[in-house]
Amino acid sequence: MLESIYKIFVPSGLILLMFGMGMQLVPEDWRRVVRYPRAVFVGLFGQFVLLPAIAIVLLYGTSLPLAVSAGVLILAVCPGGVVSNTVSYLARADIPLSVTLTAMSSILALVTVPLVLHFGLDLLQSARQVAGEADIVALPVRSTVIQLLVLVFLPLLAGMAVRRYVRGFAVRSDRWMRGAGILILLVLLIGSVALEFDFFMQNLNRLWSLLLVFNLATLLGGYALAFAFGLDRVRRLTVAIEVGIQNVALGAMIALNILEQPEWAVVPSVYSLVMMSTAFILIFIGSGRSSDA
Repeated sequence: MLESIYKIFVPSGLILLMFGMGMQLVPEDWRRVVRYPRAVFVGLFGQFVLLPAIAIVLLYGTSLPLAVSAGVLILAVCPGGVVSNTVSYLARADIPLSVTLTAMSSILALVTVPLVLHFGLDLLQSARQVAGEADIVALPVRSTVIQLLVLVFLPLLAGMAVRRYVRGFAVRSDRWMRGAGILILLVLLIGSVALEFDFFMQNLNRLWSLLLVFNLATLLGGYALAFAFGLDRVRRLTVAIEVGIQNVALGAMIALNILEQPEWAVVPSVYSLVMMSTAFILIFIGSGRSSDA
């Protein structure tokens, strides 16, 4: 019963988040790709190359349960989301760049998520097969693309249409949509823990430490990447947030609704708590520097 309810809530929450993101988008967000190609390139490179690379390095040679390793891999292929835009706003980062990167990565995820996750799961499970662990979970690539189209791309387009034709409603909705994003993360965490409580308790210490290292590595890696490409401090912070704050609702949906592995959904759900904990630090630092300027 609980699993059935959760399976309905997760995609529904994802649709709401993507619709809200679409309502933030304006034509200028797309023109920014041409006007500031270096900043956009760095942000997308961090999302689609650096993030999976950090996950692979972190998981290499470990003896973690498959559900934990696969959960981290799923996180690594998820783009940023509405929460990353909210954190950028509160941390006084480059909000327009954050929105542009989130929109671009969400669209590109139609291709990158199925390809990278399919390859990553094959690699992860092949290594376990050699070790005598025969459980294999295959990613249904075609179904994944269709669900991403329905749950990510179409709500994004619908939100953009509302912003274009009912601008007043979109602007008024911005504040409560940010709050809805945080609420959805909390429900995701509570639901996944309730659904797989034994797994959560058995792996709590391991999950918290692993995901904290992963989050810090992605934040610092994103910042270092932006620094290496000569971006200013505000844009370095923005790229760090986009690389380190993931769309965990999408990760939970992939684990639960596409792969049908409830245990795997615990990892992105717990990550929501970890990334929000470090986000408060970023917000404090960003706000403090802003007030000093």
